[in-house]
Amino acid sequence: MTEIAEKKRSFEIISPVTGLCAPLIPDSPPDRLQSAVAIDPTNGNIVSPITGDLIYTSPTNNAFAVRTDDGFTVRVIVGDSGVEQDGRGFTKVVQPGERVTVGKKVLVADLEALRSRNRPVLTTVLLEDRENVERVELYEGDVEAGTNAIMSVVYSYSNPAEQKRQAQRRSQVTRGNGAML
Repeated sequence: MTEIAEKKRSFEIISPVTGLCAPLIPDSPPDRLQSAVAIDPTNGNIVSPITGDLIYTSPTNNAFAVRTDDGFTVRVIVGDSGVEQDGRGFTKVVQPGERVTVGKKVLVADLEALRSRNRPVLTTVLLEDRENVERVELYEGDVEAGTNAIMSVVYSYSNPAEQKRQAQRRSQVTRGNGAML
């Protein structure tokens, strides 16, 4: 049987906000469901941390998720789920289904208004999909939105066309004399 050749690939998750970044789940093993960092934002421009498709924005406009072409999902949450249900303090700039690139503005948060109402603004960025992930490195320190990496992800990748060919070969049944059906 021929094994599928897996290659190592990597990508960086870039900070969606400017501020101070710290790991939430340091040194997480590959079997963890997610890895995350928290950033205390200094301004309200929230940008895409990766290139991909915007697959979700919360009804309160304080959270969104982007899926990469290789199937990884990165979620960004400003504050918490207890944000006022009417979304006051947040403006959605991009709609779900749109393609976004690193640094493209997705949300705007009125940090001053949110803080004046004692609403949390700590921003969490998490990698949700860990299948095939071998290593996640979390960074900390001052970061600038759309510029500085906050996570580095190394994963195994198999070419989808090669995976299909290998699956077809495995599904073929041989006769007793070794001939393929």
